[in-house]
Amino acid sequence: MPLGRQATLTGLLKGGSSSGAGSSAGSGSGSGSGSGSGDGGGVPFVKKWPKFTKEDFEEANTLLATAIYCCNLPMTIVEHPDFLKFIYGVAPWMQGKLIGRKALATTMLDKVYGMTRKEVQQFLDKQVEGVLGDWQLKEKTVSFVTDWGSNMMKAGDSLKEMLGNYVGSVNCLQHLISNGLKDFAKNESLASVISKAKEVVQYVTGHCAPRAIYDEKKKELHGTALIKAGATRFGSNVLAMESVERNEKVLRATVGSAEYDAYIQKQSKAADKAAAVKIKGLINDTSSTLFSDTKWAVDTLAPFQSAIKEVEGDTAKLSDAYYTLQVLNKHVKKIKAVQGSLVHVLEDDDTPVQTQLLALDFVNSGFDEAWEQRTKQACTDMVVAAAILDPRYKHKIDSMPPEDLTRGEAFIEKLAGRMFGQEGQIKATALSRDGAVRDAEDFAKYQEWLDSIIEDEEQQQQQQQGEGEEQQQG
Repeated sequence: MPLGRQATLTGLLKGGSSSGAGSSAGSGSGSGSGSGSGDGGGVPFVKKWPKFTKEDFEEANTLLATAIYCCNLPMTIVEHPDFLKFIYGVAPWMQGKLIGRKALATTMLDKVYGMTRKEVQQFLDKQVEGVLGDWQLKEKTVSFVTDWGSNMMKAGDSLKEMLGNYVGSVNCLQHLISNGLKDFAKNESLASVISKAKEVVQYVTGHCAPRAIYDEKKKELHGTALIKAGATRFGSNVLAMESVERNEKVLRATVGSAEYDAYIQKQSKAADKAAAVKIKGLINDTSSTLFSDTKWAVDTLAPFQSAIKEVEGDTAKLSDAYYTLQVLNKHVKKIKAVQGSLVHVLEDDDTPVQTQLLALDFVNSGFDEAWEQRTKQACTDMVVAAAILDPRYKHKIDSMPPEDLTRGEAFIEKLAGRMFGQEGQIKATALSRDGAVRDAEDFAKYQEWLDSIIEDEEQQQQQQQGEGEEQQQG
């Protein structure tokens, strides 16, 4: 906020100017205290602050709040005596106007969040537009892959205004599958298994003596390392459970050893001793079903983790998303059919009843309905169209559901019309009518036709660039 030339921390001169103001007492023209005693008749200082509007105070508090948020300072700082002393010393006019802790945590937080969100979206739009413009890709770009963040999705939607052929964003399948696993873990039965497996891994790897004992037994029994679950990627919980199941013999040998018993006895604190005993019980007690529970959870969730690994690779294509989802859908149906039967629970003699009841509770929790919603989000018309056009999957098109085939071909025709005009739409329609696009020969013709159009466009761009360079040289 500009305060003007006359605003100072000590006050304003009232009336005419005085050359002695602020000079040393011995100058004869005015004392440093501001009292007039020289021949010039010094004019005294008065504390008079500039007039601020309501908007000025709001702007000042917004800047202060932004600084507090960005510096990760506690919101109670606005009540600290030394902080208030500093603020009122620098800007005395803020007394009675300074934002309070409650407003910092509610209305002001919402305001700054909205401002920041808008700035980020505008920044993303600007960066995308700049890159596409520099590389002359605006007319060739039809979609972007984004995560499931609302700001990224809105940024993708805003591209429709700058890109004539843009048809919408494609959401990251890896994030979708990971979110699907989070949906599953809302079930208490599955969540309890994940929690126990993570507890074992964290304890054994996080304490020196148990880790040393485990490493020794791992060499003897040819085991592998235990894998900690990551904080951000939920699929890593599956990897942690897999490592527990795979190393059952090593874990049993670890807590069943004399060294581990000695380690328990050395614990001086009751809480530490109880924690060590608890881990031994989880692994070795006859009543514990840790490993059978973990095996069930891994069998249920491992295909999803494998799919995440597959689709996040560098060679993954949009068309892979469709058939990855189809494989996972079949797996979900199989789980529902096999584990959801009480007859199966009663007839199975190998799996402990407790584990079977966990499975029964999980499949009756509505996990399949939650996954179906996720699948609908991911399996867009564009994803289906990519699966139809990819020659690698031409042998699978006959097994594609008729409704998917219809909407995929409709999308192809629509996009071809937008990008290549009426000729493109007619050609696409001719190739897809009556399943003609399913034929390998027609696939080749369609690809050849698209390649020829792209090649013509590239030649035109090169010609235009050449003409522009000639004009500059001329």
